[in-house]
Amino acid sequence: MPDPAAAEAFYAAAFGLGDQVRVRASEAPTTGFRGFTLSLVVSQPSTVNSLIGSALDGGGFAWEAASV
Repeated sequence: MPDPAAAEAFYAAAFGLGDQVRVRASEAPTTGFRGFTLSLVVSQPSTVNSLIGSALDGGGFAWEAASV
């Protein structure tokens, strides 16, 4: 991750996670996929829509359309 401060700001703004998510810089070479999954369980479809909207507004992208 080239910009940990930007990543921390994204998770705080998009999901309200603040200090619950830690990131760190890395320039280590890799030949594989360096990814992860973030799972947020919510009780209402409107909350899902809000979280996805916040993530997209914060610079995230969707691989496919979300469905509830």
